[in-house]
Amino acid sequence: MKRSRIGLRLEPQLREQAEKLIKEGKFKNLSEIVRQALTEFLAKNKPLDDLLREAFSTTEGIDG
Repeated sequence: MKRSRIGLRLEPQLREQAEKLIKEGKFKNLSEIVRQALTEFLAKNKPLDDLLREAFSTTEGIDG
C-alpha cells in the first residue's frame, strides 16, 4: 500500500500528550499515533450503509 504525506498542526497540549505516549513506549513516533487515531475515527464514523453491507456480507440467509 502506497502511503502519502499530510501536514498537521497540533495544539501544544496535544503534542505534549503524544510525546508522553511515545516516551512511555506505547507508540514509536507521532506518525503512528496519528495513523491509529485516524483509523479509529474513520471506523467509528463509517456510514451506515457500509456497516450494513459488512454485516450482511457474511450472512448466507435466515432460516425461519
